Amino acid sequence: MNQEFTDEDMAAVGRALMNAISAHAYPGWSPAQCPSEIVGDLRSRCDELNAKLDRLRADAERYRWIRANRIGVKWCELYAGGPALDEAVDSAMSQGPALNYALLRDAATLPQPKSEG
Repeated sequence: MNQEFTDEDMAAVGRALMNAISAHAYPGWSPAQCPSEIVGDLRSRCDELNAKLDRLRADAERYRWIRANRIGVKWCELYAGGPALDEAVDSAMSQGPALNYALLRDAATLPQPKSEG
């Protein structure tokens, strides 16, 4: 943006920014040095929310896979949920649709959880 702006233009932008911050910023938010810090703060918040959305999408995909393959109870009991279950489901999902249904039903043939320690 190589436009020249007058002092009046920049003052109007500053007032608009301050009005927007007053109207829309989270309660308790205030800049450490300059009101324009909100841009970086909002970008950081968007990045955090996008990362959370990616994790939730992965969880939803695992759930759909568990439901579609009717393996929920046996695996959930074996892995007690959590990261170990996620890891086992991710591994099984990576093998594609060619997985044997008997393997999925029989907890004895499922990948065993990693031992702690």
